[in-house]
Amino acid sequence: PAGISQIDGFAISAGDVVIVPMTTYIDPAGNEFADVVHAAPPPHLYATYKFNKYFSLGLGINAPYGLGGETPLEVDGLPNPGRVVRHTSKMQSFNNELVVAISPWEGFTIAGGPSLVYSTLEQERILLFGDQDGTVKVSSKAVGVGGQVGLFWRPKDIKRLRIGFNWKSRIELNYKGTADNDSPLEFASLIPPDGDFKTMMTVPDQFRLGVSFDILKNLNLSMDFYYHLWKPVAKEMKLEFLGLEGTADDQVAVDVRNYENSIYLLFGGTYVIKDKIILRLGYGYVQGAVPDEGVTIQLVDPDIHVISAGIGLDLGVFKADLFGGTILPTTRETPDEPGAPTIKGKFDYVVPFVGLTLGFQYDFKKK
Repeated sequence: PAGISQIDGFAISAGDVVIVPMTTYIDPAGNEFADVVHAAPPPHLYATYKFNKYFSLGLGINAPYGLGGETPLEVDGLPNPGRVVRHTSKMQSFNNELVVAISPWEGFTIAGGPSLVYSTLEQERILLFGDQDGTVKVSSKAVGVGGQVGLFWRPKDIKRLRIGFNWKSRIELNYKGTADNDSPLEFASLIPPDGDFKTMMTVPDQFRLGVSFDILKNLNLSMDFYYHLWKPVAKEMKLEFLGLEGTADDQVAVDVRNYENSIYLLFGGTYVIKDKIILRLGYGYVQGAVPDEGVTIQLVDPDIHVISAGIGLDLGVFKADLFGGTILPTTRETPDEPGAPTIKGKFDYVVPFVGLTLGFQYDFKKK
């Protein structure tokens, strides 16, 4: 966030990224069960204003966590084992950030501010009762508050070099909503009750260190390192079905997770042609946080490699960026040992994406 001190005047940009996750579960017998493909379009909006050389203000709205999926009940007449983990799911989180940046001297900025997260969680899974099926659906919302601090340094004697650091605090999301169960009456005592529902999830502390260097006047290379502290906050997830008011039907289900801390390594290159056309290339490695015993159709989370490319047009006041890429095809297998996860096999995973960002920048103080 401290980097907003490098943007003169008023600037605003908005856009969208269309993400298309494609997952296929392959059971031990070799049968393939592909998820229904749904495109997810998380939007983003950023605005900054530089009052003077000492003080800048920024606002950001984005959707860093989310997506969802749909597991078909059967494929080619075969019942899909993944339906008992997730038939449909949808999670959306909108992160709203306010940043104040102060530059006490040339080349150095410190920034920080609050973060407000609004999140929704919906899920439906199938319950099996011999040759009969039931369903449980939950719908819930949560609001969480956190904060962040950032530093930016551009050494006076090495102006080609830029270094940034950012810490985002963990944010606790307490979801509250309703549960709706539709199952055969004779099995009513075995299923979670209708009524209120709640659960809790924590977005972890995040640390980021970024470095960029101008190799040439029109060629920049950058590297970013992220560290996400999942382990202290994602050991288990309690799903509490509180039943109807005035009843004693409360039930608690525990989803053991035991996430590990994870790292991201991102590399990028930018080449500018005649100060107007901007070419970009990127590569990223993202380490999955879900351990082998926690792999499911809903949480495959493999280690992934991402490639991207983009082209931008800078017309001074107006700017546009078109980009796309993909998570390279990868496969994750479950452990063969008895125990978790209960659904054994392997998961093929690929996620293409494409996005567009439009921007406007103007320095009202310049004549």
